[in-house]
Amino acid sequence: MAVLAALAKRAARTGYRGSARVVIAATMQRLLTLMHAIARIADTAVPTEQVPAAPVPYALATLRLGEADLEVVGLPLVEAYAPLWGLVLPGAAALARIELTASEALDTACSVAAVPMLEAGALLQEGDEADPEQVATLLRMLLEKALGG
Repeated sequence: MAVLAALAKRAARTGYRGSARVVIAATMQRLLTLMHAIARIADTAVPTEQVPAAPVPYALATLRLGEADLEVVGLPLVEAYAPLWGLVLPGAAALARIELTASEALDTACSVAAVPMLEAGALLQEGDEADPEQVATLLRMLLEKALGG
């Protein structure tokens, strides 16, 4: 957790207010599973609002890391809703795509918003998103990617 706190403090994008924010792009089902796994990580606050029925970006959790918080946002990979991705990506430190299928719309949106992308399909195999330890590793890798590592 101390490593995540140090990385989150440095990963906050200049010009944007608030905590560092990372985005995870996946199917709706995998995002729900990720949300439950993140909730099992120490000092994590999960939003009290219900998960939206439509595949729109939404907050998965906020990790309380002492001096720095880390917001985790889920981005459902439904290309019909791609115009909404531009609302979430600016200000994000990095994005992880855990689906193996390529998405030109997502690549373009990340490029326009200058958000580094981590291909995490190999890290989180099907079912691994339920393991809080694997998810914490993913978050650490996202923050390292945001810092150029």
